Amino acid sequence: SAQPHSPLSPQPSEGAGQEQEQRVQELQGCLGRLQEVNRELAAALQECKSDAERLSMVLGQHESRSTALRMALRCRWGQGHGGGGTGDGTPGCGVTLSPSPCSERCGGAYAALLELMRAKVGREQDGACGG
Repeated sequence: SAQPHSPLSPQPSEGAGQEQEQRVQELQGCLGRLQEVNRELAAALQECKSDAERLSMVLGQHESRSTALRMALRCRWGQGHGGGGTGDGTPGCGVTLSPSPCSERCGGAYAALLELMRAKVGREQDGACGG
């Protein structure tokens, strides 16, 4: 404590100066810890934003696939169920009222895809709940 003091300024007691220095060090330590926590939270937030963007893109892909499959099924079943009839309930142009083998395969593929997606979503939900 070799700092010069003007004769008019009161000299701080040795104990009070040490207490202030200790308090400043404590506050600097708290500030450092808070800054580190803030960096960790900012990184976690950025990761969550990235995950949300990725999931949004995946959802869009699934929605477009679902729409395409639905339209394909509707077109296939629509062709088999009644386009080109004679007006008296009998189909025209040799079209039968049963679905074509192609539409049955399409329906089977759609059902298989649906089951795969349900299984995948179930696994992802189990993973989210477990850890």
